[in-house]
Amino acid sequence: MKIKIYTPLLFALLTMAGLFIFKNARSQPADTTKTINFPLPFEDFSLYDFAEIRFETNRTRMPFGDLVKQNFQSLDKIFKSDSLYFADSIQSGWIKFSIQNNLPADTTVALVFPHAVSKAILYKNDNGSLTVIGKTGFAIAVVARAISYDHARIDISLKANSTINYIIKITRFSKIYMPQMPVLQSIPYAEMNSFYVEKEFNRPHFLWSHFFTGIFFMFFVFGFIKYLVLGKDWAYFYYALLGLSNALLTIAQAEYPPLELPSFENLRGIELFNLLNGFAIVMQGLFILEILQLKIKYPLITRAAKWFLFLQLLLAIIYTIVWIFSRQYHYLFWDINTFIQFLFLIMMFSWVWYLATIRKGFYRFIFLGALTIFTASALAFIVRFFNLYYMLPAWLGADQRGSVNHFLQIALLADMCFYFTGLAYRERQVEKDKIIFQEQLIKQLEENKNLQEKFTMELEQQVNEKTTELIEQSHALQNEKEAKLLSDFSRKLSESELKALRSQMNPHFVFNILNTIESYALENNKEAASAMIQKFSKLTRLVLENSMNQLVSFKNDWKSLQLYIELEQMRYADKFLAIYNVQEQILEQDYSIPPMIIQPFIENAIIHGLRNKPDNNGTLNLSASLKDGYIIILVDDNGIGRAKAALLKANNPVHKVSLGIKVTQDRISIFNNLNQHKKAKVEIQDLFEGTRVIIWLPATALT
Repeated sequence: MKIKIYTPLLFALLTMAGLFIFKNARSQPADTTKTINFPLPFEDFSLYDFAEIRFETNRTRMPFGDLVKQNFQSLDKIFKSDSLYFADSIQSGWIKFSIQNNLPADTTVALVFPHAVSKAILYKNDNGSLTVIGKTGFAIAVVARAISYDHARIDISLKANSTINYIIKITRFSKIYMPQMPVLQSIPYAEMNSFYVEKEFNRPHFLWSHFFTGIFFMFFVFGFIKYLVLGKDWAYFYYALLGLSNALLTIAQAEYPPLELPSFENLRGIELFNLLNGFAIVMQGLFILEILQLKIKYPLITRAAKWFLFLQLLLAIIYTIVWIFSRQYHYLFWDINTFIQFLFLIMMFSWVWYLATIRKGFYRFIFLGALTIFTASALAFIVRFFNLYYMLPAWLGADQRGSVNHFLQIALLADMCFYFTGLAYRERQVEKDKIIFQEQLIKQLEENKNLQEKFTMELEQQVNEKTTELIEQSHALQNEKEAKLLSDFSRKLSESELKALRSQMNPHFVFNILNTIESYALENNKEAASAMIQKFSKLTRLVLENSMNQLVSFKNDWKSLQLYIELEQMRYADKFLAIYNVQEQILEQDYSIPPMIIQPFIENAIIHGLRNKPDNNGTLNLSASLKDGYIIILVDDNGIGRAKAALLKANNPVHKVSLGIKVTQDRISIFNNLNQHKKAKVEIQDLFEGTRVIIWLPATALT
């Protein structure tokens, strides 16, 4: 009876225990991974039939111990063949496999990824604890790879008579890239394949890139030396930096460790390509803008072009920083980069078109260089945008690390050679123009000197004739018209003295102007020097014409003053600003004044007041007005003043005697002797900043 009572109770307990055990058994995923027995049956053993895989749509953040417990699937349930393709939503993939070493000794086997892999990390699974064995892939730095000379291989050490579980993590590049499952190879077989790839592909590619690196670096050294020798010619400076950036581009394309650091395994030399390319575009643009001098003709366009160049460089910097920290490419940057490349092509086309309209002298070579890089960039853009790499030969194509761009390297070399020839031609042309200009200047100075000597001889002859005439008249009329002769003699003697003083004034004035032209010509500015010679010739003619008369037209004298001030402004590099203000009535009625009365005071204001001013904010105010029968001329300057000027003159060991002011005062005194009704006078006032000169001249209508 007791047995009948306990039998149902025992059956219920056994049923509950069975259900609990069955539930726990289902919660733990069964490990269905097939074990790979070593030694391998053949040299190239694929993991396709012996591995399981798991995908993560977001980056795996779970502990490694939990990862091992997750469900894995055999590959034949996902991929029908050993030809793999991963959706863009997949962030990472995990592959699990086991190897059993049946040999009595330790050995090593190579895990190889056929056709490359973006980034793979091999872990050893030791009871749920994962240990990193090695890393490989074209998206990780050479110095961080398990095998530095092979970007698709990790060597695995197997202990004797042991079974080890492994997990491979495949990391996203722009997407997961692993076109085929990994294979196991013997070390000799893997080394033979690595040697073949190194010999047939890597070494020729590296030699090609290093050849261009040396040439571009030579261009950098040449341009920088020229920049230092020629006195900071910015065209050579930008040319040098363009050569340096192209040299760094070839180093980055060569996958060379100098641009890679162990601490930044995700930063590849090739990943710096976009940054270096942005810098090269800036140097290319700045060089063309400088060589064309567009900032003079089109300042707004030049400013806009510079903004675009530096903006694309900023985007390249942001792009590189984002890649370093996020470890993946963002399609937004690809779209922006494509748009920027298109805008750069438009800018290059506008430069080529503008150079085609000039195309003379050294601009012909700059045009050929710009046309070369535009054509190559346009072809490269079309190939990238429409994905036409399959139409190109292998050496012009691309690999998984990025565009090799041998075609662009050749174009850049031709571009640099054309620019080099253009700069050399420009330098030669500048030397020829300099010689021609110096010859023209010497010829002009000789003509001016001859004209001055001729004028001086004629003036001396006139003075001698007048003096002889006065002496003869004095003897002939001494008894009859003594009083009248004395008066005439005094008047004519004053005129003679006035002309003699003018003959002293004119050489002094011309000497100063010639010094001005000489100092400015040494700056080798052809256009400005030519303009200066023209102004000086006009001024010389006016001065010589005015010096022949006792009174000259106010218009002519005012015009000569303006020419003189413009020459002084050119001489002192626009150190001061000139402001003119003349009453229209004076110009309309055309009054006459003594020549060369105002100029010495203007010269004094510029040389002793404005020239010594520490900044470039000097101002010279020249005004003329009519009042009470006088023409009143004001010469105001905001220079250092007479006190400081006298102090500077006292401290100067070389004292120069100022002839202009003294001669002018003597001329005013003689002029007053000849004009008894209205006297000319000069008043000098010290202002709070600078000096004011007031000149009163009788308003005499020109007859």
